[in-house]
Amino acid sequence: MPKIIFKTIATGSYELPYVLLNLHELEHVCDEFLITEPNRTHTGEPRDFKFELLFEQHIKNRFPKAKYIKMDISEEVQLWTDTDATDSKMRWNEFLTRSKFIEYIELPRDRDIVISVDGDEVICNTPHLRLILFFLMLWPFKKPLAFLLTLRHFLFFVNLYMTEYDFYSPSISHSSFYKNQEFPHWRGGGRRIKRPLGCHFSWMMTPEEMRHKILSYAHRDRLKHLASLETLVRIKQGEYHLFEPSTPLGPKKLLNYKNKVFPKSFFKVKDLLDPQLVLDYDIFWR
Repeated sequence: MPKIIFKTIATGSYELPYVLLNLHELEHVCDEFLITEPNRTHTGEPRDFKFELLFEQHIKNRFPKAKYIKMDISEEVQLWTDTDATDSKMRWNEFLTRSKFIEYIELPRDRDIVISVDGDEVICNTPHLRLILFFLMLWPFKKPLAFLLTLRHFLFFVNLYMTEYDFYSPSISHSSFYKNQEFPHWRGGGRRIKRPLGCHFSWMMTPEEMRHKILSYAHRDRLKHLASLETLVRIKQGEYHLFEPSTPLGPKKLLNYKNKVFPKSFFKVKDLLDPQLVLDYDIFWR
């Protein structure tokens, strides 16, 4: 029987609620949960393992299927600076962040199924998801399958829903779809499923945390002009065109955590969500 393996990347405390949401949602769906963390940023700079203590405090005992993996990519990263003409070094470091986990686990069998997401992406336990998993398990042909998952997009606040923009990039696949590739990103491949299967809680941070992310990760070359606290405060207050200048968003404030677009387990992480990241906090959780 194929195993179902869930893999995510976590780099900070702001991602803890979303990692936990995946665990709550998929606890009875997945056989293993891999929570990975690299020791370098996308710009190649050293970083501490910040999620290890959070794993011990919030996950280890409650979710015995979960495993925390510290990934050492220090020997392979390339240091990027603002003088570099392209973002190729950052993209290489990003690839290492997404792919290195495979060296720390028992190699999945070809027909094992891998759900691969980033730390701010949540997959909901829906009948449609279970149907996809069932289809992958019973797939009778040798050629492996992968599906590109669509998520509802929330920006800056957990209940600010971008109704005109769906996000897609996480994937669900037979492991051999990616592991046999020369440069497997474990992401972005296969046929896109347009029905949203979860939520992308994007940039759910304070302006200080946003600034750190902009300057440390693969967005730096195109977003560094926004990396002042004054500008980031303005963006969070509604000047979204500075951040997404040509993207239709259609922001809509949702005022009830029981809204069907949210994970059913949303209330379980209420105490871990910064009240600053919830619009009309008291009304939303009422």
